Amino acid sequence: MNKITQKLIIPLFAIALVITVSVAYADENSIYDTEEITSEANTCSPHDVISGVEKDELTECVEPDSNPEAIEETDIIEQDDSLTDEVNQTQIQEDGVDEVLADQDVTSLSVEQRAGTPVYVTNFAELKSVIINQPTVDSIVLGGDIQFPTNGGITIPANRVSFVIDGKDPFTGINHTINEGRVSGTLVAFAITSTMPSEFTMEIKNANIYGQSYYGTVYVADSIRNVNIAYTNVYYNGPQMIFNRNGRLTLDTVSIESAATGYAAEAQEIGEINSVLYKGVNLIKFERTNGYGMFQFTGNQPTSTAAENSKTKISTNRFYLSKFNGSYIADFEGERNSVFEFESHGTNTYPIFEARDIFLNSAELSVRQSVMQRNYMVLISGELVAMDGSILQVDYTGPAVTGASIYPSIAQTGLNATLIDSKIIYYSTQANPRVAIDLGETRMRGSSINIYASKVQNVGITGGIFSTKTIRMVESKVNIVADDAYKMFLIRNANGLIGMDNSVIDIQVQTAYATDSIIQLNSPLTINDGSELSFVMQGGSKPTTIVQTTGLLDVQSGGIFRIAALTGSIGSFVEVTGTAPKLLIDNPEIFLLFGNAVWDRMFTNTAVINYDIKSQQINTWKISNPNLTIAGTKEDTPTFSFMKKDRSNMNIYGELRANMSFTVNSNYVSGIDKLNPSGNLSFNRADTQVLAIGGMRLTTDEVNERDTQISGLTEPFAEVIVTYRPRGSEVNEIQNGVADADGKFVFITPELSKESYSVSVYGQFLLNTVEFDIIPRIGDLRLEDVPKSMSFGLQSIPSTYSILNRTELDWGITIFDDRSDIAHWELYVVVQDLKPTDTTKPTIVNSFVYVDDSGITNQLTQAIPYKITNSNGSETQRVSWSSNRGVLLGVGPEQVSSETDYNGELQWVLQSAP
Repeated sequence: MNKITQKLIIPLFAIALVITVSVAYADENSIYDTEEITSEANTCSPHDVISGVEKDELTECVEPDSNPEAIEETDIIEQDDSLTDEVNQTQIQEDGVDEVLADQDVTSLSVEQRAGTPVYVTNFAELKSVIINQPTVDSIVLGGDIQFPTNGGITIPANRVSFVIDGKDPFTGINHTINEGRVSGTLVAFAITSTMPSEFTMEIKNANIYGQSYYGTVYVADSIRNVNIAYTNVYYNGPQMIFNRNGRLTLDTVSIESAATGYAAEAQEIGEINSVLYKGVNLIKFERTNGYGMFQFTGNQPTSTAAENSKTKISTNRFYLSKFNGSYIADFEGERNSVFEFESHGTNTYPIFEARDIFLNSAELSVRQSVMQRNYMVLISGELVAMDGSILQVDYTGPAVTGASIYPSIAQTGLNATLIDSKIIYYSTQANPRVAIDLGETRMRGSSINIYASKVQNVGITGGIFSTKTIRMVESKVNIVADDAYKMFLIRNANGLIGMDNSVIDIQVQTAYATDSIIQLNSPLTINDGSELSFVMQGGSKPTTIVQTTGLLDVQSGGIFRIAALTGSIGSFVEVTGTAPKLLIDNPEIFLLFGNAVWDRMFTNTAVINYDIKSQQINTWKISNPNLTIAGTKEDTPTFSFMKKDRSNMNIYGELRANMSFTVNSNYVSGIDKLNPSGNLSFNRADTQVLAIGGMRLTTDEVNERDTQISGLTEPFAEVIVTYRPRGSEVNEIQNGVADADGKFVFITPELSKESYSVSVYGQFLLNTVEFDIIPRIGDLRLEDVPKSMSFGLQSIPSTYSILNRTELDWGITIFDDRSDIAHWELYVVVQDLKPTDTTKPTIVNSFVYVDDSGITNQLTQAIPYKITNSNGSETQRVSWSSNRGVLLGVGPEQVSSETDYNGELQWVLQSAP
């Protein structure tokens, strides 16, 4: 017991309390004025133009932040003034009619024109002259619309440097138009038929182009290689735009409308090219009546690239590409932050989007079809690589596809599909392919494959919604939601399930029509901590089993294996094939087999399955509510619940035989544990429709007496019930609630007593109840406000033994106690008899008495504690007495001398009590 003492000397001196107050002073911040210095610099216009038409002046300028002294003076080309008065009349014969194409002042441009300086042209003749006669000019600016004749365009000479035709008029700011003539064959606007310098580039920008030619605005002969034709900020309307089978097309912020009607000849595609590069923001509309795609790729290594930060949207009634005889399918690459959207609204018997390799780096590729599709949506003959937040999305909203021409929507005939922090999304509103996604050897890290389909497969069409040769998943997810299907998940290669690390396969289907297995793994299945395989089916025909594994089904600590069939007829939930199959369940988060639709038994195999189950609890239901929102909750209690009394692991092991018989062994302890699994646990449908194995985690935060909160952690969204006793009450109170998405729960309560409290948690098919102790309040017990003196004044020597009263009318002390409600204390007094200041005089023996509230006098003996009072409350209390109660003096005449003073001593003792 704790003991607190305080002495009282009679009489005592007083103590003055001095309080020192410290004042903190805050420093003042110094404020400084800041002078802002600005500077100005002349800026250059976008470009200076030297024209055959006179200009008033050319203005020199300084680039921002440049040193004017470091800028050299720009040379200006001198021209003969007499040339400005000449008129160049160019006449072109067309269909017997003379058409004057240039009826304006034209300056003959100097052949000494320096490279890098723009040349200003206003008509076809001037444009042709500069391109042919001035091979070093690399920038041509249009000052008017250009009309090409019908008897031929401009053939670009072999010795020419790369050049740009800029249609933006420097004086008016408008974009001029290039009109092709109605020509036949390769007599196009621009033709390249001779070998050009290495990496030759021709760019048309800031222009409107109206095409008429079968071979495009630019024609590059098949013998010419590595020519780059670029369109920047261009609107194009016409048939074929480019013929450059061994070169590149660059589309940078273009709008293309390419249709079949209204032209001299219908081209098959927008272009025949070896590679195309999309930059900027592009909008392309491609409508055709023939059977060709938007581009025909040629050569050995064709490519299609969406450049960084580009966005391209294509709308067409055809498909993306075809290949020239003997050529390869083009690779597609989406660079960082690029978006490539391809929408088809025409019936196709070809793949809508076909590529050899697809590489997406933080890019988005989407392919959509809104009408009948009788071939692949996306066909990959090589590798698929998506990384760093990339998305590959395929949407089909067309009608149901029937007959023999039923193909997978996303198919890979190549080897590897690698997804790193990326997504594949498939969405369909109709029954179409036999397989929604069919991949090669799939590797996933931090990625997801998402399939959403109201109707994915026609009844009787074999195949799987998701099919792959092999798969390895690390922190990844395959999510499938469908109405009707045959198989849901198929691994084609034996032992193709390489691993599931912290990954999820989540499948929900209305009806499945497979006759053997709905989820066919052909592999051992190990589900480790953080991994999950979940399957929910509303109904279906009678498959042999739902999940088929080879050799092993191992659900480890923290893993989730959840199979539910709500209606229909199922042969069994799980089939473990192989020569020595094993079923291992070791402390899963949950292992659930649910459904009244199980026809035979929960597990099947032609041989004996050795099983070993370790878990906090095993619950079974003979009949369970088919509504999954109610089934397995606290309203749907198990038929049997097998748990150890101390909540340690229940261990059940034995054999499951092909004839549906089984053995049950366990670590059940008779007389301690509530229910013996042997004789009560069954894996047959007649006895068990629901089997739930696992444990509900349950921990609470520390709760102290007088706290006003109970909080803790359980499974996400678990139902939580807490039972507790408020302070000062004799009746328990109950609160209900639901844990949040992280499993946290908090209940606000009145001040809690010392009594223990209980928490019960309920998840679907699992439950847990634990009683927790409340930590007693330690608090503080002490004496307060003890007077420093006790005075009896100046007394006359009594003639007989007398009790002397104190001079104080109300003398008392305070006991402070904020400990637990069940804590006790006791107050004692210990006296030392009165002693004379004259040591020759005797001590007054038994000089103190205690007079209680009833007026009974009790003798106090020196050095022997005398119990004054006690308490079991926890409130601060003041113990006080009137002048004739409490500790008083009791003396006789023979004990007292008038020749001396007397001093006594009181010691107050406060101690905790049991």
